[in-house]
Amino acid sequence: FRHPQLQWPGTFRPFKDYATHVDLLAIYTFDEESLAHIKDVELIVQPSWQIASKERSSTTREYIGAVMELDRLRSGRGDFSTEAEFLKHWRGFNFKIGRAVELQLTKLLRQNAERKP
Repeated sequence: FRHPQLQWPGTFRPFKDYATHVDLLAIYTFDEESLAHIKDVELIVQPSWQIASKERSSTTREYIGAVMELDRLRSGRGDFSTEAEFLKHWRGFNFKIGRAVELQLTKLLRQNAERKP
């Protein structure tokens, strides 16, 4: 995400090669009594940047957060006015990364720099 030109192992293509990025959310009521355990299912599909918040979604994992209010999720009213504002904020965010990821990133950045004229 921070380096959209890089193709990470296990991914189909670099981030920049996707036409758009959307989130699919399933909102439901947990029903312990029913066999399915869920009812009142509602699907929400929004461009990721339009429902993003300026906070991480977890205190134990490094994920981009989304707004929490259902009406904002439904209407695509996140914390950012534009996709550019979203990208600037989250690409500059100080995510913690493990040593293995850091080594992989260094390798990919080096390979990418060697390919440029």
